[in-house]
Amino acid sequence: MLILNLKSSQLNVISKPFDVEFFGINGNEQSSQFFEENAEVTLSWRVKANPQDVTVTLSHSGKKVNVVGSEKIIVIPEVGIIVEDNYKQQQPITRKINIIPKPINTPPPVAPVPSVPQPQVAPTQPNNQPNNNVTPPPGGF
Repeated sequence: MLILNLKSSQLNVISKPFDVEFFGINGNEQSSQFFEENAEVTLSWRVKANPQDVTVTLSHSGKKVNVVGSEKIIVIPEVGIIVEDNYKQQQPITRKINIIPKPINTPPPVAPVPSVPQPQVAPTQPNNQPNNNVTPPPGGF
């Protein structure tokens, strides 16, 4: 909505405040989300603003969109929305969601098997058997 100030000979346009009411994937607004690689998800948004006062852009594609909408996308690392004041009187609003891909059909990691201590045995070599035979010294015992 535009508010016009007609008190002077100049025409001043004052834009009405705007806000992002919702920006999410599959109904979830969390800033980081996990999805399987190549999954198709629904990106949705709702901006509280007069459509004539703002420009809404999906940052991952550069696509200009309506103030309310949704579209199906394939999982990518990050999606975002940028809402800009057409009269440059307010700062743009940006929202982003990081998507963390989880591998498709990957079995859960297997816990390592704890090692069982083995008894220590002194190595012996063949042909090096202890000599239990006593040889008498020269001249006998």
